[in-house]
Amino acid sequence: MNPGPSQPEQSTEELPLATQVSGRASNGDFILSVLAKRTYRMVDNHWCVDEQQEPLFGDPVANADHPALMQRDTDLHPQKEKTDVIIKGHAYGNGRTAFLAGVAVGEHRMMIHVSGDRIADRSPADRLQFSAPLPVDKIPLCYSRAYGGVDMVSEKKYGNPFLELADQYRGTEIDLDAASPFRYPRNGGGMGYLMEFDPASFEPIPLPNLENPSQLLTPETLLYGDVDQWPLMPLPAATDWLDYGAFPRNALMGFVPLFDPQITTVLEIQAGYVPAEIWDEDFHGNPSTYIAGLNGASLPLQLPHLTGGEPVMLRNMHPQFEQWRFDLPAETPTLRTDGRQGKLNDTQPVMHTVVIDPDTQRMTILWRGSAKALRPYLPDELERMPFEVIWT
Repeated sequence: MNPGPSQPEQSTEELPLATQVSGRASNGDFILSVLAKRTYRMVDNHWCVDEQQEPLFGDPVANADHPALMQRDTDLHPQKEKTDVIIKGHAYGNGRTAFLAGVAVGEHRMMIHVSGDRIADRSPADRLQFSAPLPVDKIPLCYSRAYGGVDMVSEKKYGNPFLELADQYRGTEIDLDAASPFRYPRNGGGMGYLMEFDPASFEPIPLPNLENPSQLLTPETLLYGDVDQWPLMPLPAATDWLDYGAFPRNALMGFVPLFDPQITTVLEIQAGYVPAEIWDEDFHGNPSTYIAGLNGASLPLQLPHLTGGEPVMLRNMHPQFEQWRFDLPAETPTLRTDGRQGKLNDTQPVMHTVVIDPDTQRMTILWRGSAKALRPYLPDELERMPFEVIWT
């Protein structure tokens, strides 16, 4: 069963700009990690430290309008194997009906095909047809506008079998709606997911605004055929956070959605985004894949650890500029963890997360420095343990 979408934030207590957390590395070693966040604002084409600093985020927060999606992830993971790059904003069309938007960070690229609003409908010949896209002012770069969602046509026709367990799970955090076999495992909050077409009862459905340029939907490829055929369908294209309940993030943590065993691999493995072991029949997760699942950016934007100063180009993602170019801030903090007996351990700082908001020209960067620890530490112990953050 899918573990479900992110839950609303459990505490409204404001966290500091830096903290020390306890955890394990991918090799199983105990570690202490110092996490430090910095917020910048673009002023005269330069990134300046913002007067309003954004604190660390605690629990993941679900999207209020789309509970199957995540508004923001926690900042408190003790280790991420890659840097998450998140673009919180819009694709700007300036009246075009279709265009490309993209992100480039150093040598890494992600392109998105953007279409105006359109629907899949029944033609006079009782076949599927797509309407022409409408002109685009701006489209949110979030998973609600990407391929996926719930096949409401099939769910209405066949029902969600997990709802029969409602009494058993009453009072728990298990979301049985999220476990529906007609919810797209890669993106439960999108649009366009459809198993079958019955001309007699079909009602128009909205189609995604954001797609992978190499996997554009057509009337001939829209239908997924059966619930276990989902691996053959397109990867959703967005630049926001990927929910913990979405594939492959859930699979890396041991919750692999049911699939046709004759499907021997998936696009995520072929592209090198995730290890092939997640597709093994007896895979239930391990410490290494669990830590890989802590990265939550769109798969093409989970990058080898960035170090600062990398060139960035956003295409059709800024309200004024067709191409917005800048370098990431080159500022690197000194991070030291508690070394016990009055000592501090030096660390090698790496970027955990970069969140860019082109609409407001703001950016936050989360840094992490880790060192080996003797054992895991409880929260009340961590509150008394020293650490150091120096910005230079």
